[in-house]
Amino acid sequence: MCFRNLQKETDEAIVLFTNSEARGTIILRIYEDYYYGYEDENEKYYRGYSEIIGEEVEKSFIALFSSVLKLKNILSSFDNFEENKILNKREFQDYTGMYNDLHEKIRHVGNGDRENINDDIVFEMELVKQIEVNIDYILNLLIQLMQKVK
Repeated sequence: MCFRNLQKETDEAIVLFTNSEARGTIILRIYEDYYYGYEDENEKYYRGYSEIIGEEVEKSFIALFSSVLKLKNILSSFDNFEENKILNKREFQDYTGMYNDLHEKIRHVGNGDRENINDDIVFEMELVKQIEVNIDYILNLLIQLMQKVK
């Protein structure tokens, strides 16, 4: 039996029978590369799992979804927004749930054991609890008011 490193020959065979960019897709890198991030032979950096999940990403999500809430609030006053929504109701509920979870998590942080990141992020919680005001809503309010007056 002969044990030898066939990495070079394998790479050459892959390049010969596919395109040269396919090597990274066919042969996996080591675990640490995917977990912590790595730089390929062309000096392109790929973020790792540990970099994607973390406080900075949470802060970015909060800022981005706060912007989405503000714009959705403004665009909802236009009739044609209904046909142009990018997020369907389910996706919006999922993102709102993550947003609420992060709000609760950050609200309970800062008892001396972790740095409070609440100083540099702003939650738009009043926009999460937005009430849709349309003709039916106004008519129902008027009916309730008329019943109280009688």
